[in-house]
Amino acid sequence: MSESLPSGFRRSLFVWRLGDVLGTEGGPEDVVFKARRAGLTDIWVKVGEGAFPFRPNLDGPTGAALDALVTLAAKAGIAISGWHIPCCRTVSEARAEAKMFATIAAARSLAGMLIDAEQGSPFFQGDAGMAAAYAAVLAAAKEEVGIPVGVSSHAVPQGRAGWPHILSRLSAVADFCSPQLYGVAAAGTTLDQALDANRGCGLPILPAGPAWLGEGGCASAAECAEDARRLIVSAQARRLAGVAFWHWAGAPAAFWHALEGSA
Repeated sequence: MSESLPSGFRRSLFVWRLGDVLGTEGGPEDVVFKARRAGLTDIWVKVGEGAFPFRPNLDGPTGAALDALVTLAAKAGIAISGWHIPCCRTVSEARAEAKMFATIAAARSLAGMLIDAEQGSPFFQGDAGMAAAYAAVLAAAKEEVGIPVGVSSHAVPQGRAGWPHILSRLSAVADFCSPQLYGVAAAGTTLDQALDANRGCGLPILPAGPAWLGEGGCASAAECAEDARRLIVSAQARRLAGVAFWHWAGAPAAFWHALEGSA
Protein backbone atom coordinates (compact mmCIF):
# COMPACT_ATOMS: atom_id res chain seq x y z
CA MET A 1 0.00 0.00 0.00
CA SER A 2 1.03 3.64 -0.26
CA GLU A 3 0.86 6.42 2.26
CA SER A 4 0.64 10.20 2.11
CA LEU A 5 1.74 12.96 4.45
CA PRO A 6 -0.38 12.83 7.64
CA SER A 7 -3.03 15.51 7.95
CA GLY A 8 -2.63 18.60 10.11
CA PHE A 9 0.13 21.20 10.36
CA ARG A 10 3.47 19.37 10.70
CA ARG A 11 6.32 20.65 12.89
CA SER A 12 9.52 18.76 12.13
CA LEU A 13 13.09 18.88 13.38
CA PHE A 14 16.22 17.33 11.89
CA VAL A 15 18.55 15.24 14.04
CA TRP A 16 22.08 14.89 12.69
CA ARG A 17 23.86 12.99 15.48
CA LEU A 18 21.40 11.37 17.85
CA GLY A 19 24.13 10.75 20.41
CA ASP A 20 24.63 14.50 20.81
CA VAL A 21 20.90 14.95 21.41
CA LEU A 22 20.81 12.16 23.98
CA GLY A 23 23.92 13.54 25.66
CA THR A 24 22.12 16.83 26.25
CA GLU A 25 18.57 15.71 26.87
CA GLY A 26 19.03 12.36 28.63
CA GLY A 27 17.20 9.25 27.42
CA PRO A 28 14.55 8.67 24.77
CA GLU A 29 11.82 9.55 27.28
CA ASP A 30 13.38 12.98 27.77
CA VAL A 31 13.59 13.55 24.02
CA VAL A 32 9.90 12.72 23.61
CA PHE A 33 8.95 14.95 26.54
CA LYS A 34 10.82 17.91 25.08
CA ALA A 35 9.42 17.26 21.62
CA ARG A 36 5.85 17.21 22.95
CA ARG A 37 6.36 20.47 24.85
CA ALA A 38 7.63 22.05 21.64
CA GLY A 39 4.67 20.81 19.65
CA LEU A 40 6.79 18.67 17.32
CA THR A 41 4.93 16.18 15.16
CA ASP A 42 7.99 14.73 13.41
CA ILE A 43 11.66 14.08 14.14
CA TRP A 44 13.90 13.31 11.15
CA VAL A 45 17.00 11.26 12.11
CA LYS A 46 19.96 10.70 9.79
CA VAL A 47 20.28 7.02 8.89
CA GLY A 48 22.50 6.93 5.81
CA GLU A 49 24.86 8.70 3.45
CA GLY A 50 25.58 7.35 0.00
CA ALA A 51 25.99 3.58 0.15
CA PHE A 52 26.67 3.54 3.88
CA PRO A 53 24.40 3.39 6.91
CA PHE A 54 25.05 6.24 9.33
CA ARG A 55 26.49 4.03 12.06
CA PRO A 56 26.70 6.68 14.82
CA ASN A 57 22.88 6.74 14.93
CA LEU A 58 22.25 3.05 14.28
CA ASP A 59 24.76 1.02 16.27
CA GLY A 60 25.48 0.36 19.94
CA PRO A 61 23.68 2.19 22.75
CA THR A 62 22.60 5.02 20.42
CA GLY A 63 21.02 2.54 18.03
CA ALA A 64 19.15 0.93 20.94
CA ALA A 65 18.02 4.39 22.02
CA LEU A 66 16.75 5.06 18.49
CA ASP A 67 14.61 1.92 18.63
CA ALA A 68 13.20 2.98 22.00
CA LEU A 69 12.61 6.49 20.68
CA VAL A 70 10.62 5.17 17.71
CA THR A 71 8.32 3.26 20.05
CA LEU A 72 7.91 5.97 22.69
CA ALA A 73 7.43 8.73 20.16
CA ALA A 74 4.74 6.79 18.31
CA LYS A 75 2.79 6.43 21.56
CA ALA A 76 3.02 10.22 21.96
CA GLY A 77 1.84 10.86 18.40
CA ILE A 78 5.28 11.86 17.13
CA ALA A 79 6.64 10.28 13.94
CA ILE A 80 10.31 9.30 13.78
CA SER A 81 11.51 9.23 10.17
CA GLY A 82 14.93 8.62 8.67
CA TRP A 83 16.84 10.83 6.25
CA HIS A 84 19.46 9.82 3.72
CA ILE A 85 21.93 11.69 1.52
CA PRO A 86 21.97 10.08 -1.95
CA CYS A 87 25.24 10.35 -3.91
CA CYS A 88 24.25 8.18 -6.91
CA ARG A 89 27.41 8.28 -9.02
CA THR A 90 26.13 5.39 -11.18
CA VAL A 91 22.78 3.72 -11.78
CA SER A 92 23.84 0.62 -9.86
CA GLU A 93 25.04 2.73 -6.94
CA ALA A 94 21.79 4.68 -6.98
CA ARG A 95 19.74 1.50 -6.72
CA ALA A 96 21.97 0.10 -3.97
CA GLU A 97 21.76 3.33 -1.96
CA ALA A 98 17.98 3.43 -2.17
CA LYS A 99 17.69 -0.25 -1.22
CA MET A 100 19.91 0.31 1.81
CA PHE A 101 17.80 3.31 2.89
CA ALA A 102 14.55 1.41 2.49
CA THR A 103 15.93 -1.61 4.35
CA ILE A 104 16.92 0.54 7.33
CA ALA A 105 13.54 2.27 7.37
CA ALA A 106 11.71 -1.06 7.43
CA ALA A 107 14.04 -2.73 9.94
CA ARG A 108 13.82 0.20 12.39
CA SER A 109 10.05 0.67 11.93
CA LEU A 110 10.54 4.28 10.87
CA ALA A 111 7.46 6.35 10.07
CA GLY A 112 8.85 7.85 6.87
CA MET A 113 11.85 8.42 4.61
CA LEU A 114 13.31 11.82 3.73
CA ILE A 115 15.71 12.35 0.82
CA ASP A 116 18.31 15.06 1.55
CA ALA A 117 18.76 16.04 -2.09
CA GLU A 118 21.58 18.56 -2.48
CA GLN A 119 23.75 19.01 -5.56
CA GLY A 120 27.47 18.36 -5.70
CA SER A 121 30.09 16.48 -3.65
CA PRO A 122 29.65 15.11 -1.01
CA PHE A 123 25.95 15.09 -1.91
CA PHE A 124 24.21 14.06 -5.15
CA GLN A 125 26.74 13.57 -7.95
CA GLY A 126 24.78 11.76 -10.66
CA ASP A 127 22.41 12.75 -13.45
CA ALA A 128 18.65 12.46 -14.00
CA GLY A 129 18.98 8.78 -14.91
CA MET A 130 20.62 8.00 -11.57
CA ALA A 131 17.95 10.04 -9.79
CA ALA A 132 15.19 8.07 -11.54
CA ALA A 133 16.83 4.77 -10.60
CA TYR A 134 17.07 5.80 -6.94
CA ALA A 135 13.45 7.00 -6.89
CA ALA A 136 12.17 3.81 -8.52
CA VAL A 137 13.61 1.63 -5.76
CA LEU A 138 12.18 3.89 -3.06
CA ALA A 139 8.81 3.87 -4.81
CA ALA A 140 8.67 0.09 -4.64
CA ALA A 141 9.67 0.11 -0.98
CA LYS A 142 7.15 2.84 -0.21
CA GLU A 143 4.41 0.76 -1.79
CA GLU A 144 5.43 -2.28 0.25
CA VAL A 145 5.75 -0.71 3.72
CA GLY A 146 3.24 2.14 3.32
CA ILE A 147 5.18 5.10 4.70
CA PRO A 148 5.51 8.60 3.21
CA VAL A 149 8.61 9.85 1.42
CA GLY A 150 9.76 13.45 1.42
CA VAL A 151 12.45 15.37 -0.42
CA SER A 152 14.42 18.27 1.04
CA SER A 153 16.50 20.35 -1.35
CA HIS A 154 17.79 23.82 -2.17
CA ALA A 155 15.45 26.75 -1.61
CA VAL A 156 15.65 27.77 -5.28
CA PRO A 157 16.50 24.69 -7.39
CA GLN A 158 16.45 26.72 -10.62
CA GLY A 159 19.62 28.50 -9.53
CA ARG A 160 21.69 25.36 -10.11
CA ALA A 161 22.56 24.11 -13.58
CA GLY A 162 20.72 20.91 -14.44
CA TRP A 163 19.38 20.49 -10.93
CA PRO A 164 15.64 21.04 -11.55
CA HIS A 165 15.57 18.10 -13.98
CA ILE A 166 17.35 15.85 -11.48
CA LEU A 167 15.19 17.02 -8.58
CA SER A 168 12.02 16.33 -10.56
CA ARG A 169 13.11 12.68 -10.87
CA LEU A 170 13.76 12.39 -7.14
CA SER A 171 10.49 14.17 -6.36
CA ALA A 172 8.50 11.67 -8.40
CA VAL A 173 8.45 9.35 -5.38
CA ALA A 174 7.80 12.09 -2.81
CA ASP A 175 4.67 12.98 -0.86
CA PHE A 176 6.01 16.38 0.26
CA CYS A 177 8.96 18.70 -0.26
CA SER A 178 10.93 20.75 2.24
CA PRO A 179 12.97 23.56 0.62
CA GLN A 180 15.96 24.54 2.76
CA LEU A 181 15.84 28.18 3.84
CA TYR A 182 19.20 27.89 5.55
CA GLY A 183 22.85 27.63 4.64
CA VAL A 184 25.11 30.13 2.90
CA ALA A 185 23.55 29.44 -0.52
CA ALA A 186 20.08 30.35 0.77
CA ALA A 187 21.12 33.67 2.33
CA GLY A 188 18.60 36.36 1.46
CA THR A 189 16.05 33.94 0.02
CA THR A 190 12.55 34.71 1.28
CA LEU A 191 9.81 32.21 1.99
CA ASP A 192 7.75 33.47 -0.93
CA GLN A 193 10.70 33.12 -3.29
CA ALA A 194 11.18 29.51 -2.17
CA LEU A 195 7.48 28.79 -2.56
CA ASP A 196 7.45 30.24 -6.07
CA ALA A 197 10.50 28.14 -6.97
CA ASN A 198 9.02 24.89 -5.63
CA ARG A 199 5.31 25.06 -6.46
CA GLY A 200 5.99 23.28 -9.72
CA CYS A 201 6.67 20.05 -7.82
CA GLY A 202 2.96 19.82 -7.08
CA LEU A 203 3.61 18.58 -3.55
CA PRO A 204 2.68 19.84 -0.07
CA ILE A 205 5.48 22.14 1.11
CA LEU A 206 7.15 22.27 4.53
CA PRO A 207 9.80 25.02 4.40
CA ALA A 208 12.85 24.25 6.55
CA GLY A 209 14.43 27.07 8.53
CA PRO A 210 17.62 27.39 10.60
CA ALA A 211 17.82 26.38 14.25
CA TRP A 212 21.52 26.76 14.94
CA LEU A 213 24.03 29.56 15.47
CA GLY A 214 26.81 30.22 13.01
CA GLU A 215 27.52 30.68 9.31
CA GLY A 216 24.48 29.84 7.24
CA GLY A 217 22.33 29.74 10.39
CA CYS A 218 21.32 32.38 12.90
CA ALA A 219 23.44 35.28 14.10
CA SER A 220 22.07 35.06 17.64
CA ALA A 221 19.75 33.01 19.82
CA ALA A 222 17.17 35.79 19.74
CA GLU A 223 17.26 35.85 15.94
CA CYS A 224 16.86 32.07 15.87
CA ALA A 225 13.74 32.30 18.03
CA GLU A 226 12.24 35.13 16.01
CA ASP A 227 12.94 33.39 12.69
CA ALA A 228 11.22 30.25 13.97
CA ARG A 229 8.15 32.18 15.13
CA ARG A 230 7.97 34.07 11.85
CA LEU A 231 8.29 30.92 9.74
CA ILE A 232 5.55 29.12 11.66
CA VAL A 233 3.14 32.06 11.43
CA SER A 234 3.92 32.65 7.75
CA ALA A 235 3.51 28.98 6.86
CA GLN A 236 0.18 28.78 8.67
CA ALA A 237 -1.04 31.99 7.01
CA ARG A 238 -0.19 30.51 3.60
CA ARG A 239 -1.88 27.20 4.50
CA LEU A 240 1.30 25.20 3.98
CA ALA A 241 1.63 21.61 5.15
CA GLY A 242 3.99 22.56 7.96
CA VAL A 243 7.52 23.66 8.79
CA ALA A 244 10.85 22.02 9.56
CA PHE A 245 14.09 23.15 11.23
CA TRP A 246 17.78 22.17 11.14
CA HIS A 247 18.89 20.94 13.68
CA TRP A 248 18.12 19.70 17.24
CA ALA A 249 21.60 19.60 18.79
CA GLY A 250 22.48 23.09 17.56
CA ALA A 251 19.26 24.78 18.66
CA PRO A 252 19.60 27.41 21.41
CA ALA A 253 17.20 27.57 24.37
CA ALA A 254 15.46 30.59 22.85
CA PHE A 255 14.47 28.51 19.84
CA TRP A 256 12.83 25.91 22.07
CA HIS A 257 11.00 28.64 24.00
CA ALA A 258 9.67 29.97 20.68
CA LEU A 259 8.37 26.54 19.70
CA GLU A 260 6.76 26.01 23.09
CA GLY A 261 5.10 29.42 22.87
CA SER A 262 3.60 28.61 19.47
CA ALA A 263 2.56 25.02 20.18
